Amino acid sequence: MKKRDNLLRYVAVGILFCVVCVVYVGWLIYLQVAGQDYYTMTQPVVHVTRTVPIQAIRGEIYDKNGVPLVTNRYSYDLQLEYSSFPKSESEKNAMVLGLLEAAVRHDCTAMETGSLPIAVSGTSDGLMVSFRGDFFAYSGARYRRFASLIEGLHVDWGHEEDALPASPLVAAMSAMPYSGTDPETAEASADRMADFPPVNRCVQALLERYGLITYENRSDTVGKLTHSVEDTITLLCRRLDMELADFSTAAPYTLFENVSLSMVAHAEESWHRGIRIHIDAARQYEFPGYASHILGSIGKIDGSELEYYTEQGYAMDAIVGKSGAESAFELYLRGIDGVLTITEDTSGNIISTEVTTPPIAGHNVYLTLDIGMQMAAEIALAENVQQIRDEADPDNPLSGEDASAGALVAVEVETGAVRAIASYPTYNLATFGKDIVILRDDETKPMLNRAIQSAYAPGSTFKVGVAVAALENEIIEKDTIIDAQGTYTVYDDYQPSCWVVAYGGAHGKISVVEAIQESCNYFFFEVGRLLTIDKINDRMATFGLG
Repeated sequence: MKKRDNLLRYVAVGILFCVVCVVYVGWLIYLQVAGQDYYTMTQPVVHVTRTVPIQAIRGEIYDKNGVPLVTNRYSYDLQLEYSSFPKSESEKNAMVLGLLEAAVRHDCTAMETGSLPIAVSGTSDGLMVSFRGDFFAYSGARYRRFASLIEGLHVDWGHEEDALPASPLVAAMSAMPYSGTDPETAEASADRMADFPPVNRCVQALLERYGLITYENRSDTVGKLTHSVEDTITLLCRRLDMELADFSTAAPYTLFENVSLSMVAHAEESWHRGIRIHIDAARQYEFPGYASHILGSIGKIDGSELEYYTEQGYAMDAIVGKSGAESAFELYLRGIDGVLTITEDTSGNIISTEVTTPPIAGHNVYLTLDIGMQMAAEIALAENVQQIRDEADPDNPLSGEDASAGALVAVEVETGAVRAIASYPTYNLATFGKDIVILRDDETKPMLNRAIQSAYAPGSTFKVGVAVAALENEIIEKDTIIDAQGTYTVYDDYQPSCWVVAYGGAHGKISVVEAIQESCNYFFFEVGRLLTIDKINDRMATFGLG
């Protein structure tokens, strides 16, 4: 009986072994003959490509001798890139904090946030928050984005009986009122703030959105901050600013401007995704304060220019010339941006980068100006205006005490090339951005180029044109003598005087060359009468004088 039982066991084990062998052999045959091979069974690798613009270099501006006037100074901006930014809130927070902490070690300062709707301070227990009246005073783009954000979060107003209690982690303070003096704006600010749920509930919803607060379970209404109070405030303000700035695929978020190369290297080594280094070519003025009106400024395209520049192929955020040579020669100075194509796998690892469209640098522009002559002209003009004021007679109105502006142009006679063109008062292009408000409010209008942007009575320069017209029409010859007696008495009702009469004298007998040298009014009163107004006007038109 014992031998028979052992035999049955052996037979059962043998049958099981044979069955297993048949199954494995059959599966191998299926794989080798009728089934898929190893490569088709594996998940296919998906590559994703995205493009990044490569900023073209703007052309530089030189004077007639090749002396650089406006050049490019390159700096590095560190931006957060939406398409490769981490997906989880914890990773986003860790990256932002890590970059901010690294910046401190590399002596870099983060960009200030834009206008925010809330003010936040820390306590030992959590956060103290309040609405900012100034933010709600105007319904601009940032206000509209904030309103849409809060509406989308379905923030609890706390009125219903079953409403969740407010978290003691976030306590509300009184709103910071509008700081302006316009009562209508103050009322509008208060009305808009009243349209929002309580500030502490708004902030709590934002903390949840950004992964800055966690709850142990569903019944937990208090929660716990995921970071220190200080870091929570930093992340809350920064993450909210990113949303209000419309951080998106089309609009990278600039976290740092003009960072050091050590910071660039550290960021690229530590974060392979989510950041981009934008090379910014800022304009550098080699002679700051001189030729400002002629060189002009640059800036972003505004609404009135958008249609024109988009038709020319410009990006909406392009920098263009706003005035002076920067504007006049925009189509020459501008470059054409290139395209960098980045290929990534589904995990976000960069497989390859390729410059699919190389950028084309803008052309350099050479002006007819001589910067040495230009500087001398501006200095002389400023000194002359000051001298007129200093020599004015305080007891004699309009003797020069009101002199505050002037213009000077030096033109090469043979070619018509402008060698110097000065306008006083002037301004400094190197500090134009921060001085703009002061310059706009200045009653002397320093941004006005008086040499070409205004019409003025020509004064004694008119005498030269009258002399030319009189000589051409043979009213006088170069040796003709006129007895300039000081006061012109040809007419009974109008008897103007030469300027020299105020000093008790008269020029006497004088030729045209001497009359120009002495700027004798009497001589040109007489010549003008003989020439007639029609002939004067015809010749003056050729000089651009009315």
